[in-house]
Amino acid sequence: MARLRNEKADVRRAAVKALQALGAREALPELVARLRDEEADVRVDAAWALRALGAREAIPALVECLRDEIWHVRRAAALALVALRAREATPALVECLRDENLSVRWTAALALVDLGAREATPALVILALAGNYEARGTLATLQPEFVLLALRPLRAHSDWQVQQAVIPLYEQSRRKTGLPRERWAFEAGLTQAEDAFRARAALHALDTLAGQALILLPNWPAAVHNKAQILRRLGCPAAALEALTPGLSPDVWRGVAEGQGEDLECARCLYDLGRHDEALALVRQVQAEAGETPSLLSDCADLLAELGIAEEAEALYTHIIRLQDWAGYYRNRAAFYIRQGCHAEAEADIGRAAEKEPWHPNTFGRRGQLRLAQGRFTEALESFQEAARRDPLNVLWQYDLAFAHLGLDEQEQAVAALEQALARTELHEQVEGALQDLALLERARPDLPELAAVRERILERKALLDRLAEEEYAAAK
Repeated sequence: MARLRNEKADVRRAAVKALQALGAREALPELVARLRDEEADVRVDAAWALRALGAREAIPALVECLRDEIWHVRRAAALALVALRAREATPALVECLRDENLSVRWTAALALVDLGAREATPALVILALAGNYEARGTLATLQPEFVLLALRPLRAHSDWQVQQAVIPLYEQSRRKTGLPRERWAFEAGLTQAEDAFRARAALHALDTLAGQALILLPNWPAAVHNKAQILRRLGCPAAALEALTPGLSPDVWRGVAEGQGEDLECARCLYDLGRHDEALALVRQVQAEAGETPSLLSDCADLLAELGIAEEAEALYTHIIRLQDWAGYYRNRAAFYIRQGCHAEAEADIGRAAEKEPWHPNTFGRRGQLRLAQGRFTEALESFQEAARRDPLNVLWQYDLAFAHLGLDEQEQAVAALEQALARTELHEQVEGALQDLALLERARPDLPELAAVRERILERKALLDRLAEEEYAAAK
């Protein structure tokens, strides 16, 4: 107990953690007092300890911490309050929805949802629009009618980026309710070639508007790049390559990062067309010019891996992590290791990603892919379920659920999940991702008689998408 009042913060932190590990409820008054410690890290540790000990008597003090000057203390207090089922803290958590810190705001919103407070839904909508996966996944679990009510005012927003973000969230809830499709404000702009921003928003609609929008994108650099990305993702790499190289001088069509983004898009198109030597030459050129830009180097590493240059790809993935110690780059290298069969290395990288971003759907998804490759199908299923809950718009997790069920010999569930995934598949790259993960299942259970039939169903969808994409692009031209 005396160590809780030691002059050194590190000693006080160690004492708090030790009391938590021992389950020392007799120390609750002292732990509550540490919520007012002069060091923020001690206050955070005290909140975690009180949460772990189930100390409901600490609720008033934790509510006070929601007004702490340090944001991670406020966040720790919010997490502790929801773990303690502190419904009496609802008014204070509602106040946190206006916190200056984004992490505190979304933690408060999720806490309010867990406590059954509807006040959180509008905040969740805004957070989901900002790209917060946890908020997006939580929205998917709420009553769709209530989500529609919160989203409806944003449907006619004057900012095309807001409309673009609203579309998938709104359509997801609308389909659950069975309501008929409604006309979006940007669709009126599809008949006007000058309305490029609205056309760009249409590219992200769940209803297929991409073909109508493609022709409306003007030939300025960012729009050309966007057009090429959409064409390639729809399965038209030749048309994408044509869009990227329209006979103009490099200075005209080179855009972001001195044209390296466009060069990488060209390399991807060349790879899809089977022109691997040309793709490799372009990747090496970008790699040489990219300097120490992790995002560009990461794309280079991915293409090197796809081209089968594994040793060089691994070295580049490792170099990227040295440049920027980010969870996403650990997940990228883990994906590479999984496909190479290096399971111990993948496990280590997923662990590092989980330390940094334990909430991210791709952290759960990557762990599921590793378990799928290892033949640990029950664990794979649990991970994919969590990934799908947190990011319900990612169709790859739906395919992976089907594969995990198949590994468990749960044929009925596997077929249902597969058909749902196929019905939602609209992009060529979604098919490629599904086939890659099917290969992981095949590696773990080569004896499964259903593998050939599943692959055939996925390839049928790919053929349909390829045909529709060609027809749509031809009609748009």
